Parts: sequence; C-alpha cells; structure tokens
Amino acid sequence: MVSTPLRLVDALQSEGAVSLKHVRRIVFDEADKLFELGFLEQTDSILSACTNKHRRTALFSATLPSGVEQMAESIMLHPLRVTIGKKDSANQAVHQSLKFVTSEEGKLVEIRQMIRAGALKLPCLIFLQSVDRAKALHNELLYDGVKVGVIHGERSQADRDAVLDMFKQGKVWVLICTDLIARGIDFKGVQMVINYDVPQSAQAYIHRIGRTGRAGQTGEAVTFYTKEDVLGLKMIVNVMKQSGNPIDDWMETLGGLTKREKQTMKKKNVTRAEISTLPFSRVPRPKGVSKRHPRKQTHESTR
Repeated sequence: MVSTPLRLVDALQSEGAVSLKHVRRIVFDEADKLFELGFLEQTDSILSACTNKHRRTALFSATLPSGVEQMAESIMLHPLRVTIGKKDSANQAVHQSLKFVTSEEGKLVEIRQMIRAGALKLPCLIFLQSVDRAKALHNELLYDGVKVGVIHGERSQADRDAVLDMFKQGKVWVLICTDLIARGIDFKGVQMVINYDVPQSAQAYIHRIGRTGRAGQTGEAVTFYTKEDVLGLKMIVNVMKQSGNPIDDWMETLGGLTKREKQTMKKKNVTRAEISTLPFSRVPRPKGVSKRHPRKQTHESTR
C-alpha cells in the first residue's frame, strides 16, 4: 500500500476501513519532511497503528538534519544508517554556480538576457520563495512570449497535474514553482534549475537542484543572489564544496553558518522587492496592446 500520511490517518480513523496490525515493513520516503512538526502527529499515528512486533522501519531522504534523525531513531530498534555519498551533499552530476545580480530588478533582467542569449537550457525549473513571487514572474515571462507554466500551493490538484503533464510533454518549456515540487516528483530530462530566490536551508537547496542531473544525466543549477543573501551564500557554498563543485577564491572567505544564523534563515525569508518591470507607460507597447497584461497564449500559461 502506498499513501500520503493524511490519507492513511483518515482511513485509520474510519472504523473498519483499514488495519495495519499485520504490517511487517513500513517505509517513509522524504523522511526529513515526515518527521518535522507539520507531519509528526500523522507519522506518529501511523506508527502507533503498526503493532506487529516484527515490524521493520526504513527511512529514505536526500537530506536528514541531525534533530530529525535523533527523533527518528527514537522509534527504531538498533537503527542502522546507510549513506550513499557524503551527507548533505548535492548530486555531483549537477554543475552549480552563483550569479550576482545586484538587486531584485537585476534578476528579471538576467533571466531575460539568458533567454535572448540561448543560455537558458530547456526544459528548465525556476524556484521562488513564495506563491506571490511565482505568480509575478510567470506573468512577466508570459508577456515575453515564453512557453511558461506555474505551479504552487494555491492551484488545485487538477491544475497542478495538467501543468506537470504539459511540462513533461514539452508544451511548457519553463516551469516556475515554489518548494512545493522541490521533492517527490521525478522529472526526466530537466536541463537546468534556477534558484531565482536563495532557499532557506541547505536541505531545500539540495532538493531543488536535485530535480536535474537525474538517471545518469548531467544538469546545471544557477543561483541568483543579491547583497541581502549573504547568509544563504554561506550555506550554498558549503554544499558546493561538499559535492566537489569548483568554487572561486572569494567563496572560501565566507565561512560556515553559525547555529543562530541557520535558525534565523529558517524562521524568516529575506524581504524582497516585488517582481516587476518599469511602469508600462515607459515600456514600448507592442502594436495592439493597450495595457500591461499578458498576451493570450494557446498553452497552459493562460490559465
């Protein structure tokens, strides 16, 4: 049986719907997420229902913070850890780079320059830190005529499935997203991941760039940063070094994150300016366009 935690808990609470008392093997994929506070109560309910004394528990994840690991070990008998590669390191098949863009406005300029120069390797994923920012970038690139889609937590499951299908079919070349799809979805053939916004943790960074360079293929990950992203840079540079990625001399001077700095990053995103071009009155208008609205497209982007 394969299930998400909440669906399984609902089934357990429905009298006679399902019983787990004979379960001998239980596997938690993305274990670092399932043992966080948001999912912990559901995970605990499932484990409590698996009463077979011969039960074996397995946890899988690309990243496993020490606090989560200690919590997981508390429900296991004689736990054994198997690590493939270095702990908390990124896929070595992904070439990682950092790009200084001066300001939030510079990010949009850089994306457009990459598109014009053919430097945006397709298909491509672009990650942002919030739903509002994902929507805003989607509107900007849609106006430019890019075959772009967007996926985030405010879209219905049907809409998410539709845009993912179009991305896999090549009808959408650039998929703008939040961390909603940074894990758990296997994209085949993604050539590039762009971190438009620096992620809040090393774990989030590793999962994001892990969407490319899969199944024996190589990939590229580019992270935009401004002067406000110093803490995030420390974290990313450490991951780059752990995975054997070449780094510039100046990166060595950043040092590592202190415990307090890590907590600060996790608690609060960097406050960023809105994603927008110059006021439309100062932008040359295409013939027949009277307002700063996306042109109609025949693909998913118009939804």
